[in-house]
Amino acid sequence: MTASSFVHMDISFTIWWEPGNPNVIKMCTGDRRFVNDEGQRPGLWVSVRRDNPNLWNRLARALADAGQPAPPLVD
Repeated sequence: MTASSFVHMDISFTIWWEPGNPNVIKMCTGDRRFVNDEGQRPGLWVSVRRDNPNLWNRLARALADAGQPAPPLVD
């Protein structure tokens, strides 16, 4: 592989935010390609917190643009 090449996989994620847990936006996939060491519990979970404004704001805007409840953007 050369320095300019890369690996690419298409993955669908679900994004959600819970007003009862306002400082976290979650991204999840149930993709069966991602399993634990025993080959069980398919999927990936990623939590994004307010202290990462770049990712937080991207996800918050996506939720709002989809007409979903969304947290405020951070500076």
